Amino acid sequence: MSSFGRRMTLGGNLFAAGLAITALSVASRPAVFLALMVVIGFGLGVGQPITASWVAGQAPAGRVAAALALRLTGNRAGQLLLPAMAGLVAGLGGTALVFGAGGLALMGSVLWIRHIGLDP
Repeated sequence: MSSFGRRMTLGGNLFAAGLAITALSVASRPAVFLALMVVIGFGLGVGQPITASWVAGQAPAGRVAAALALRLTGNRAGQLLLPAMAGLVAGLGGTALVFGAGGLALMGSVLWIRHIGLDP
C-alpha cells in the first residue's frame, strides 16, 4: 500500500479518473483521448483491489466470500444499469453530457469516501 493510505490513494485516483472522464466530453484529438483513457484505466483500476481488501476486512469471520460475492454482484448490476442510464442521458442531452455527468459523479464519490473507514 502507498504511504498515503487507502483512503487517499482511492480518492485521488477516483478524482483523477473523474477529471479525465469529464475531459473526454471536450477532447478532440486522438492522442488526447489515448492519454485520458490511460488515466481513466489506471484511476479506476487502482480502486478494485483497494475496495476488495476493504470489504474483506469489514466482513465478519467466515463471511468474507459472501461479502466479496455481494460486492461483485453490485459491480455487475452497475454494468447492466449504467449503460441504460447513459443511453437515456445521451438521448436527452447528447454524448458530451454523459461523459460530463459521469465524471462529475465520480469526482463527487470522493466526498463519500471521506466518511468510510478504509484505513486500519
